[in-house]
Amino acid sequence: MANVFQYIKPDQVLDIFVTHKNGLLSQRRLCMAKIGDISLFISKITDDRMALTIENENEERIYSGESYVLSSMDKDAVTTAAEAMNRKMINIYHEDVDCKRKQIWKWYVLDWVKSRGITQEEFFNAEHDFRKEGFNGEKWDDYNTFINNSYLELGKIINIIESYELNDYDKEMLKKFAASDIMDLLREKTKEELINEAEQIKKAKRHYKFTVKVCANSKKQALKYLENLLRNESDIDISRD
Repeated sequence: MANVFQYIKPDQVLDIFVTHKNGLLSQRRLCMAKIGDISLFISKITDDRMALTIENENEERIYSGESYVLSSMDKDAVTTAAEAMNRKMINIYHEDVDCKRKQIWKWYVLDWVKSRGITQEEFFNAEHDFRKEGFNGEKWDDYNTFINNSYLELGKIINIIESYELNDYDKEMLKKFAASDIMDLLREKTKEELINEAEQIKKAKRHYKFTVKVCANSKKQALKYLENLLRNESDIDISRD
């Protein structure tokens, strides 16, 4: 899953607006945070009114927006409002990703049915029994299984998107989404596998502790003897408990 880039913290929003309302914010809006293609922007409406909007610039889509009269709010209230919009941005991102993934999964199911010569009527009539037995002993992946398996095959997913009659804009948007989303999932999967492998190696290691006595004229000399022993550079007579 994509990371959240927090360019302006919620408790900095009021100070940023006051500092830049007659300068930078008079020229353009500022990006407060971003996750995937979805961003949270700070805009100036008037010297006393600020707007926070959640948008997807690539899709030219505004998901949500709120305006605030700052003279009627203290800094804590502005911080709370900014935190709420931040959470909303993250929730919208997850809902948007889930919606696009489910649309691709539905196309995968239809492609699965079509490739086996099963008519839509046969499919819908047999759906209840299919969940138990399938068609000729076969069944498609459920949503969660699909996301963790077939969905990770980018070439197959691009072919599924290409096979449906979409306008060029939607087709390119979904292809770019799938490519980015699958790369994120593969990175996360690789990370989890490496962590699990490291944990298994750590569990397999055994630790041994020895007490070693060294005969020497001083502590410094004894430490020197031990260093030589560990380097296997000297034969030293020692006794072990």
